[in-house]
Amino acid sequence: MIQLNWTSHLIDWADFFRSSPEVPIVWRFADLNPMTGGCHYPDFCNGFLNGCRGCPQIHDEKAKQRIASNFRLKGECIARIPSELMTIVAQSEWMDSLVAQSPIFKRFPRVIIPNGVNKSLFRRVDRGFCREFLNVHKSAPIALVFGSDGAPKRKGAHALLDQLEKLGKLPFHLLIVGDSKHSIGRRPEVTIVESLPSSYLSLLYSAVDLVLFPSLQDNCPNTVLESQACGVPVLAFDNSGTKELVDGVTNGYLVADRDFQGFVRKACSLLTTQTLPPMDLVRRSVRDFQDMLSDYMTLYRKVASMKDLDVS
Repeated sequence: MIQLNWTSHLIDWADFFRSSPEVPIVWRFADLNPMTGGCHYPDFCNGFLNGCRGCPQIHDEKAKQRIASNFRLKGECIARIPSELMTIVAQSEWMDSLVAQSPIFKRFPRVIIPNGVNKSLFRRVDRGFCREFLNVHKSAPIALVFGSDGAPKRKGAHALLDQLEKLGKLPFHLLIVGDSKHSIGRRPEVTIVESLPSSYLSLLYSAVDLVLFPSLQDNCPNTVLESQACGVPVLAFDNSGTKELVDGVTNGYLVADRDFQGFVRKACSLLTTQTLPPMDLVRRSVRDFQDMLSDYMTLYRKVASMKDLDVS
């Protein structure tokens, strides 16, 4: 059995799929790249439904042609695979619905297996200790956002910081992770910290009251799950796979898609009125990593049984 995950720039399609596989393939779609000519998230573009011609994310005409050529190549390669020999794993209902429309992949069986979090790694740590460790305000309400430097426009961080800067003074302390060059970083109520290794992320999440996640399109974002596993609710836009992780009551809140003014108003309201859900309730809403692995093992056994393969 072959398990494929994030394959962008990893496999040569023409070589890897030069003939029909002899063993089943389970392909976990982390984003849309397998079924597009090149992009990972298409925003409002539906070009992946009809050949990725005239890509709106690219202005060079030769590059546009190359994207369309990549799409054709992927279609030719995947056409060699019998439908019973590949299963597509979507991490969200949103992604599953897009795969179901793909002219390249819609004929294959699909299953939805959402991401899980290692809840022994991502857990609640004493807030006072975390704030002292990060050298941030000891008592003020704090919101966290991951910085915009080098991040794609899709992440929405820069647009959110632009909107926050319009406020005369933030009614909460803002913690920005990453070497952000945004001018809001010069304000006294804003702290910028360097990116931290994964082993320290629980300290980061546990130091704050609310995580701001302004992404415009995502599949099953780990930032949301990690925050919730640490007992911290998330404020996000009502879009893509993100809205499946935030229920609006027990683990976070949703704002109308791309309404950055509404996003800022909601953040201010939540952090000044202290109407946030209990930490234990937030943490209980998160799926554990072991549950995700169990779902994959169930899938592997089912797929293997069709070919009399041993999965132990």
